[in-house]
Amino acid sequence: MNNNYSNVELRDMHYYYGLAAGNALAARRLYRAAFPNRNLPQSRMFSTIHRRLGEFGSFKTRIFDVGRQRNTRTAEAEARILNSIENNPNVSIRKIAIQEGIPKSSVHETIREQNLHPYHYQKVQALSAVGPAARVNFCNTIRILHNGDQNFVRNILFTDEAGFGHDGLINLHNEHFWS
Repeated sequence: MNNNYSNVELRDMHYYYGLAAGNALAARRLYRAAFPNRNLPQSRMFSTIHRRLGEFGSFKTRIFDVGRQRNTRTAEAEARILNSIENNPNVSIRKIAIQEGIPKSSVHETIREQNLHPYHYQKVQALSAVGPAARVNFCNTIRILHNGDQNFVRNILFTDEAGFGHDGLINLHNEHFWS
């Protein structure tokens, strides 16, 4: 806004705003009559200059005085985020953002600053008391079969998947624990 006007022009605008007793439309008319060859500003420019001088003591535009209003993270908001995670370590960033009314990016940034990470559950085979004897028996059986046929082991498909359950499939893709 100020980039088009010199300090002298801005000073004159402020002078005529005061002369018009704070009436921006009247100040614009007075300014046009006094300086017919100058670029004529919009009436709101007169009140903006007055406000800036009162707030900042300068005609210059402040970087925080322009553009979209930014949300700032507060200590209270961060405490609410961390409290949500403490109460339910399985909660998602999206759910915290909705419940607390805080942007997702702020929630994620707070979690990252606290060095919290989403640990995903891994399916593992449960070890029981009868397990060691059964595993030794299985190994002895495989050794005996391998001694009888050197290609026997090549016909076995080995995987690292050990997630067997009573009810069938388990989807742990979106399950995590913040820690």
